[in-house]
Amino acid sequence: SGDKNKGSKANWQLSGNHSLNKRHALDKRLPCRGKDNNYYRLCILSLKGQQAIYNTLIQAGKNFGIADFGLRALASLRLEKSDAMWGHDLTIEYSIWAANLAACKKDNANFEGKAALITQTAAGLKRKLVLPAIDTDIEAVTGSKPVYSNGRVVGECASVSYGHRCEKNLALAYISVYALVADDLQVRILGGYLSASVTKVCIYDPNDERVKD
Repeated sequence: SGDKNKGSKANWQLSGNHSLNKRHALDKRLPCRGKDNNYYRLCILSLKGQQAIYNTLIQAGKNFGIADFGLRALASLRLEKSDAMWGHDLTIEYSIWAANLAACKKDNANFEGKAALITQTAAGLKRKLVLPAIDTDIEAVTGSKPVYSNGRVVGECASVSYGHRCEKNLALAYISVYALVADDLQVRILGGYLSASVTKVCIYDPNDERVKD
């Protein structure tokens, strides 16, 4: 953050023989809505500027096994780790209890919505965020699809993607707590019903052993 200065031409020195100058990048400052004297920085790069940054990152990451991957791969990777995303799985419709984020709450802290959270805690959860595996190899399952049990809607999928390492179609879904042990969960798509079953909280590397390597 900083003051409301106008956009400026950037001169950045990258590692190796790569560099960016005013011909390759424009450093533009955008004011934050509702905040005085603060701004976001938006860097607009030319194709040559993008290539210079890419080459620098690849060179710096050689010893760490850096590799290219598609942006949409993140959707698959995060579901295998059961990582929820704001705007998809984390919304104002569900509390931190339902989203498995209770560890982020401090009991002695004051925050907006605390009274409602205490009330919900006393009443008990109605739905909880879980990781179902959907029994299909070809159906293009997407988010916001209803989850059924015994012919009744018991939840909805928030995010869905194929987990390439576990070779399963996975979803982060809010499901009624009474239906979590049901053996007849189904996800409806294209007028049909696909069987689903709740898996572990984290289906790949649950103890983060790969991170410790």
